[in-house]
Amino acid sequence: MTVTKQMHGDLLETLDLVLEFLDNYSDAWHEEDGSPTSNQAMRLHAELAQAVERLQRQVEARTAPPNPHTEERKLERVIKVLKAAKPAVSVKTDYRALASGILMAIEEQP
Repeated sequence: MTVTKQMHGDLLETLDLVLEFLDNYSDAWHEEDGSPTSNQAMRLHAELAQAVERLQRQVEARTAPPNPHTEERKLERVIKVLKAAKPAVSVKTDYRALASGILMAIEEQP
């Protein structure tokens, strides 16, 4: 099953509702020694909030347009490796085209 941007949005919206619900039940109290202790709802709220933040970063990273500087650096590194490896291709090798093809093939992998 392919996870779509809409599914991510629905999941994040639902998780926000769960966080809001848990927030109503979050509480802390003091132990006999005076140290604060959170209840299970508060601990679960904190863990879920961190998971939601990670998911949001992943979604943003997937939907962000590629950085041309980063893409250019990747291309230059592949070209450097290809030149060093001296691949068995024609004498008039177009390293840039070859590197671009390799990067596109890598990006198409699931």
